[in-house]
Amino acid sequence: MASTAARPRRRATRIIIGGALVGVGVLASCDLANAAQLTPPEPSIFLVDGRQADESRDGTPVFTVAEWNVGIQVAGASGDLTVADEQSGDVLCEVPDYTLAGSGACPAFLGPGEHRVVAAVTSGGETRTSSPVIVESYAEEGPDDGAAPSPITVRGTAPGSLGGRTAVTFAGAPGDHYVLRDDRAWEIASGTFPASGTVTEDVSTGDDTVRVQAESHRSGQRIVNTLEVVGDPAEVIRATPLELVEVVAAATTDPFDHGKAEAVVRGTPGAWYRLQQHGSQNTVTGTVPEDGLIHWTVFVPSKGVDASWQTQGDDGAQLHGTFRLVAPGDGGPAPEPVVAQPNPGTTDPGFTHPGATTEPVVAQPNPGTTDPGFTHPGSSLPGQPGGDQGGTTPPAPHPGAEATAQVHSIDAVRRTGTLRVADPAAGASSYDAQVRIDGRHVDTVRVRSTPTERRLAQLGGRGDHTLELVVDGAVVARTTYRIPSAAGDGRPTVSAHAEMSDVNALTRRGTLRVSDPAATDEYTAQVWIDGVLVDAVRVAPSGTEKVLSNLGTPGDHVLQLRFDTATIATVHYRVPGAQV
Repeated sequence: MASTAARPRRRATRIIIGGALVGVGVLASCDLANAAQLTPPEPSIFLVDGRQADESRDGTPVFTVAEWNVGIQVAGASGDLTVADEQSGDVLCEVPDYTLAGSGACPAFLGPGEHRVVAAVTSGGETRTSSPVIVESYAEEGPDDGAAPSPITVRGTAPGSLGGRTAVTFAGAPGDHYVLRDDRAWEIASGTFPASGTVTEDVSTGDDTVRVQAESHRSGQRIVNTLEVVGDPAEVIRATPLELVEVVAAATTDPFDHGKAEAVVRGTPGAWYRLQQHGSQNTVTGTVPEDGLIHWTVFVPSKGVDASWQTQGDDGAQLHGTFRLVAPGDGGPAPEPVVAQPNPGTTDPGFTHPGATTEPVVAQPNPGTTDPGFTHPGSSLPGQPGGDQGGTTPPAPHPGAEATAQVHSIDAVRRTGTLRVADPAAGASSYDAQVRIDGRHVDTVRVRSTPTERRLAQLGGRGDHTLELVVDGAVVARTTYRIPSAAGDGRPTVSAHAEMSDVNALTRRGTLRVSDPAATDEYTAQVWIDGVLVDAVRVAPSGTEKVLSNLGTPGDHVLQLRFDTATIATVHYRVPGAQV
């Protein structure tokens, strides 16, 4: 829904264009989007901490927050952004070269109380200022030890954990809270300086020198300084297609493990991969080991089965394909021929391999009410002497024998996601497994043979993470995932798509569904209706939905998705009802 600050401007635009249509017939076929672009839109504060205004007070939008750190997003203009307290004149935050889709929220620092906030955007030597909004902060007063925060400095650099990243050691005062952001205001990391006074964080630098906005907080005060980091990046990993090397029989004495095998797959060391056996829940994800070989436990039927694969390196290029898993021995040397053996006497062993000796199959006397039929000498049926008394079943496999884990449906704003776990070898039993993220125990999940899901609320900050399932101190499954920035790390592709549905003539609301199947990550796009910016929406490869308000008066309208200044998708829709 568009903020109340944006709605009056939209109505005014329609009135001006409507007057032109009535007064000057030659403009009757004008394009509303082009007409709206003749006058650059004014900036407006429309999201605070990712939420729209809670109410309107005398025509002024009112936002409520509960934290000192407040993210402010501005729509309608691009350029150098400055957000200030209108009453005190204090500058709350600044973001150079700001765009709604390409920049993070302007990071303000607001204590408890009411603040009247305005945004100014400077572009081409012209500064445009938004209408004020009210931000009511209910943040708690933090601890005050009488000490002020200290500036943060760079202590040293080294190659990072991922390609193109530099591990930067930052120095500050022990006990100071820190927030590190890039020059587009996206958060890199945050935390508290330990007793050593240093922390090491990965920064995306490439071979360049980049700027880092370093904030330190203490006793209700904040210091912000700009640091320069000279890139000392790790080598960028560029994935190559996965290759099936071989399928070998798994070493096992369990008769129920018929078909169990190990697929050996070659990939690029350090690249992310995902393997999925078709028609089953047998999925594994991880990082290709240093030797480039992935060892994957599979169950291969005699007729074989297909498997799909994905892999991705640090450059973001994602490769995918399939290969055929063939049961071990299929396609190998032909077996020795089976020939008929002469009848050795009163019993006929049937057909045997040349040179093999088999004991004859003989009929046993009927032991009673049950007839075991024909048995092999030296063996017995359940309940007979020397046999498997009672017909006991083989021992259950160790918990976690084939456990898999996958994290999906990640909410980058709330840092939550859904964990999907399964262990086909569990059979009718189940077991508990610890959930560890980056080595920290965050939850416990029940694992069964069929897939189960659990929502996790502590996925960590922006960047790459490792989740492990642990049983009896042993890691039984491991997966990696990435928390994108609040606006996403991806960029649009030619496959971006949008459609409008469920348009209600009474409420003027409808559902916008967007997707970009070829995108490598999520991103945020602006939503424009009839040339007016009304909202923003997250675009994901798998598709997302958002309910939009203020879809316009009855009649035909044009909705555009824009990223920076480019239109990436267009939708024509109609609001039912009599046209005004």
